[in-house]
Amino acid sequence: MKKILFLVAIIPLLMLVSCAPPAVVQGDAHPTTFETRAFGDVFEARITLPEGETVETVIWTSSDEAIAVVENGLVMVELPGTVEITATKADGEVIQTLALTVPASCNFDLPGFGPSIGTVSFATNQKWTVGSLTWSDAVQTSVCSNRTTYHGGYWGAQNFNADCRSNPGQTGDLFTWCAVIRFQDELCPYPWRVPTREDFFALDREFGGNAENREDINALNLYLSNWGGTFSGYCSPSGVRGVQGAWAFYWASTLRGPTTGHLLALSAEGFVGPNRDSVKYRGFALRCVRDAQ
Repeated sequence: MKKILFLVAIIPLLMLVSCAPPAVVQGDAHPTTFETRAFGDVFEARITLPEGETVETVIWTSSDEAIAVVENGLVMVELPGTVEITATKADGEVIQTLALTVPASCNFDLPGFGPSIGTVSFATNQKWTVGSLTWSDAVQTSVCSNRTTYHGGYWGAQNFNADCRSNPGQTGDLFTWCAVIRFQDELCPYPWRVPTREDFFALDREFGGNAENREDINALNLYLSNWGGTFSGYCSPSGVRGVQGAWAFYWASTLRGPTTGHLLALSAEGFVGPNRDSVKYRGFALRCVRDAQ
């Protein structure tokens, strides 16, 4: 097994439990964080250790090593399923638990998710701070080809080989949900991350909503002006662009069902949908998010 240096991220300000754990674990509070990862991924568990503990002194366990194994905080995802990665002190006190979901419906062994994943950059330097979160403009890849980058890929029998890369002046490239999850660390480099469903809920509440889908032209205007939302439409597996001037779709990292991912949807007619989902093979836009500083 490859040895990879593990760095424990200490985040001074925490606003959302889905982002990272508290910097100090007190009393009986054993926070749980949540991640969605593709099988075959190797990543560092973002668990904040209390003072005096290191990755070597902590006892790391996986609730199902057939799905994922862990060593010194390095998690290796083997199979689809759900599993808990736990960091425990030598005296048995639980420090933190990572609840990991590995979707079964993204087949990354098939062509379309090759090794040449391109160069990732933010589309512009524009950023918006709304409430406790700072949102980036869209991300885009500057080196792309259909079958070896984020945009290509398979979901079940669907072959997403369409060239849906560019949306000049809009929201950057379009990605399948599977591609977003597979390459999330490159698309949203730490401390940026792919937003969760709870992030979209928090954003909607900042604009006066209740985190539910609704017709609300005033809220839509806040999304467009204060958040910089743009109607970029979507891309189908066959390469057909749709509703580019009428709808906006932004993926979240949250798995909604076996075949669907969570998203935020906006319509020029005034529809605001922070609690939406869609099939994973559609190409939607992406924003990165981090805690406001």
